[in-house]
Amino acid sequence: MCLRFLVKYILFFVNFIFTLLGLALIGLGVAALYQFQEVFDTVLTQTNIDIHFLPYVVIGVGAFIFLVSFCGCCGAIVESKCLLITYAVINGIIAAAKIYLVVELLTQYSYIRLTVENYVDQAFDDPALNHTFHAMEYLLQCCGTTGPESYNITFQNVSYVPPTCCGRDINIGDLINIGENEIPEGDISDLCTLEESFQVGCTATLGQLVETWTRNLGYILIVVIVVEVVALVFASYLASTIKMKY
Repeated sequence: MCLRFLVKYILFFVNFIFTLLGLALIGLGVAALYQFQEVFDTVLTQTNIDIHFLPYVVIGVGAFIFLVSFCGCCGAIVESKCLLITYAVINGIIAAAKIYLVVELLTQYSYIRLTVENYVDQAFDDPALNHTFHAMEYLLQCCGTTGPESYNITFQNVSYVPPTCCGRDINIGDLINIGENEIPEGDISDLCTLEESFQVGCTATLGQLVETWTRNLGYILIVVIVVEVVALVFASYLASTIKMKY
């Protein structure tokens, strides 16, 4: 009886917390849908990246978390065999999908890194991705693809790189075209010399960052899978005791 009591209320409280989390995500998604449209429009204009779908993703994830957690929460507290079995089955499916995802992440991280690095190299020469690449330089504190030597900007026999290569506070939208031997209106005041610039390239920097994130995500998912399997076992156990009881 003591074990059954513990399992019942552990399931209830844990899923109650996740039910609230699901509702919070739904509220956050709805708020973003109406409050941040101008931000999404600005991102689309400046970087050519459409993120208008993000609020719908947040709402969808929140709704899914709410429904699954509601089954576990209510199933435990009212001792509903149907809800508990539904909760256990859904958790089993989710855990199986995450196991597959973990295997892919931990075996394909090198391929993922290579794909990202190829994209960075292509973005460097693509005028349409000008703002995106310079923003990456500023945020990751890197320069060009392989370093400041990636650029070919000279003025009076001195080599320069964009100001994002040395972390200056600038308007990314006003920067010169990537890789072009061109000074905007002959003004070099905002540019950086090779000595002032970051010496690491963005290709290797972002590639390493993506590889690290991919591995860490895999490890986090392993912990989540363990928790979901424990929840599955708890729900199955509680459902079996209800069957025996009645």
